[in-house]
Amino acid sequence: MRLRTLLPVLLICFSASAFADLSEDSASAAALSGVTALSESPSDRILSPVALASGSVFSYHLPFGDSDTQIWGFHNGNPLGIGHGGFGVSWLGHPDYNWRDHYLSYALGNRAFALGYTQHLLYESFSSGESYYTWSGDLGLAFSSDAYGTEVRWLRIGTDDAQWHFTAVTHFSDNSSVATDYVYQPKGKDSVRAASSVWVGDVVLLQTSWQSEPPRFGFGIKMVLAQGNLMYAIRTHPEMQLSHSIEIGFAW
Repeated sequence: MRLRTLLPVLLICFSASAFADLSEDSASAAALSGVTALSESPSDRILSPVALASGSVFSYHLPFGDSDTQIWGFHNGNPLGIGHGGFGVSWLGHPDYNWRDHYLSYALGNRAFALGYTQHLLYESFSSGESYYTWSGDLGLAFSSDAYGTEVRWLRIGTDDAQWHFTAVTHFSDNSSVATDYVYQPKGKDSVRAASSVWVGDVVLLQTSWQSEPPRFGFGIKMVLAQGNLMYAIRTHPEMQLSHSIEIGFAW
């Protein structure tokens, strides 16, 4: 990472996981602490090549209540023949720092079994005039049955921010699931995460999460009306204010 000038408070508090936290900026990711095996949103494609929700989502994220730092996003997912494709962009704006993540993704398979890859093009610019482009890739493998599921992700391959995610899922019913996720970081602190997802009828989705490093909780509520949906989520931090996220999406 090139943290060579003044950055917003959120970046100062992050170490090797800075880009990971920047990517976990949608309402879905915030509610689930990035546990994408329970994803119901195309916005999580930026975190997992095998997050196969279809539709389009516009997202807004206010990290730690810092009004100078805002993150916007657009994400799309679509079935493509024997697989599933996705693309999108997430961008952060701050007076001293700008960051964008453009990505293109494809997964072979379906929700029962999928193997996927995502290519990211990251752009950073600083108030000092410096700017950089960086390529990064993600690899994912997922399996799911009526009762159980698993997901393995290798994110930001070959970078200082690389992570391995090992996730196990239990589906208690068609309406409720829980997942645990172990995150291994070769150049950072490992962590454990847990998340739950519960549908209340066909209209309301409740999602919660916890992670150990740093200790954070997430909560989100999603309202689904016909093809449209609206989600709001918050995420805590042990030393900073709440982060708020909103998604407006259309599913098909």
